[in-house]
Amino acid sequence: MPRLTPPFVLARQVLHPARASRGMHSHVARATLLLLLAFAWPPHNARAAGQSQPSIVAPDTAAHSVSDLTAPADEDTVYVNRAINLAAIKLIAFDHDFTLAPWDPHLWEGKIFEIALDRLREQAAEQGILPRVFAHWRYAPHTIRGLVADKWTGHILKLDAQGRPVQIALGTTMLGPRRLQQVLEQVYGNRPLDVEQPSSRDSGRFLLVNSPFDMARVQLFQRLCDLRARRVGALPDLSFEALYELANRAVDYANGDAQRLKREVLKDPSRYREAGSETDRALEQTTSLLLAWGHAGGTRALITNSSWPFVRAAMSASYGEQWREFFELIVVEAKKPDFFGGERPLERLIAEGSDAFEPVAADAALERGAVYRHGNVAALQRMIGIRPAQMLYVGDDLGQDGAAPKQAGLYTVSVVPELGEDRRWVQEHHALLARRAHIIEQLEALEQGPGRSRQAKTLASPAEARGDSLILPSDPREGHTQRDKLRALTSQLRDIDREVQRARGGPWGLPTHGALGEPSLLARHAYDHADMLVPNTGALARFKPTQRLRATHPFLGFARR
Repeated sequence: MPRLTPPFVLARQVLHPARASRGMHSHVARATLLLLLAFAWPPHNARAAGQSQPSIVAPDTAAHSVSDLTAPADEDTVYVNRAINLAAIKLIAFDHDFTLAPWDPHLWEGKIFEIALDRLREQAAEQGILPRVFAHWRYAPHTIRGLVADKWTGHILKLDAQGRPVQIALGTTMLGPRRLQQVLEQVYGNRPLDVEQPSSRDSGRFLLVNSPFDMARVQLFQRLCDLRARRVGALPDLSFEALYELANRAVDYANGDAQRLKREVLKDPSRYREAGSETDRALEQTTSLLLAWGHAGGTRALITNSSWPFVRAAMSASYGEQWREFFELIVVEAKKPDFFGGERPLERLIAEGSDAFEPVAADAALERGAVYRHGNVAALQRMIGIRPAQMLYVGDDLGQDGAAPKQAGLYTVSVVPELGEDRRWVQEHHALLARRAHIIEQLEALEQGPGRSRQAKTLASPAEARGDSLILPSDPREGHTQRDKLRALTSQLRDIDREVQRARGGPWGLPTHGALGEPSLLARHAYDHADMLVPNTGALARFKPTQRLRATHPFLGFARR
């Protein structure tokens, strides 16, 4: 299989042939193709589309970064990142929202946005902004997990697995190639960003979008930035950080102690559930999973930040009134992520039908079937008599359900619906992507034509990204002919990428993909914080509680079982 030359190197020849001949790089050309290829980057060899390949390959572990998202869509695909002996697991614990409860994320995000917007109107009045400014604001389900909000500059960024920005918006406006390159150089210094462990200089600067509440925060923040740019009211006098705080306080109001969002959901839980046969199938599989672990003698737990009245009503709506038979232990208002590292004392529900709790003595024995509140994972492990490595936690939040329990020594399973959704999208648009792959092959063949003295490279570092070592053919006539072909092929590629964007219906591309086929920051975090990845909780039902699972591919090449 031929090697893949970064298309922005080819674009540099098209837009600035004179500079290319002198070994200088064009920021505009690089940014143009990089922005185009931030869209779903398919395998450049369409014949390999049906083969079983590693699902995501890191750019520094292979000559090509090609995903197997073109493999046949399988909603029950499970990615095993690290070996797990399920027979050694004594306690399997589950989050509630979006893990056991099959909520529709867009409906939740929309309701959060609606409640927060009402609160924002009140706050904005203090800044001299009239209510009519917000009259046409509606939640748009285009924000994806894994985006990063820069609270200091108003930028929203999509990063690749190495932390390099591949797409940037200011407010709701996506930056074009020239402006994108300017921002990369002037604001971020053309350097990767570490948003999980930022330097002291960037402390508190970034928000990693990971939950429905983060989605609402980002959309409110973006629109406030737009108003600031239009010089509405007193907003031009506020910093971007102050605008973010306005959005943040409004969303916190929706998710505060009064749990306004969940009060709305409880009025009609079925309205906020995902509908369709896939959801029914996932619930059946999850029920089978819980029963299987019960028959195997394992301890099953529900550990959630939600309140007891909410969990009781929501679980009854999804699994029936007998749902408590599936769990030996229930912990509500756990206050994750602090639950996995704090020392908060445990409380027990006083009586059935009551919502009151009482303190539990430190040396008390665990009562099977009881409902607890608060607490911490170390205390539970002592009460049950297990070690951290004998506990498996399943949740959808890559931070509080992934990073936090993993740091506490637990095994983790992350529910990442984007994996299955991205695979299905690529399958449905296979013909379009095959056309795109054919053009990429032609560009690649043209790049490797006669007279080339440079071996093609893939994007692995900023130095390689610049393509400074590229040498044009020595014959000027050959160079002009080649540039004409490059222009035509690049134009076709641009047209197809517009079709790809229209078909996807959103500006940010596939959540699990960055650019040039390498994984996105979301995919990287999913790998770092989870020992297993599943598209839904029911997918775990395919494994027996006594099974030993092995990881067979390194780094981001998830082992598809």
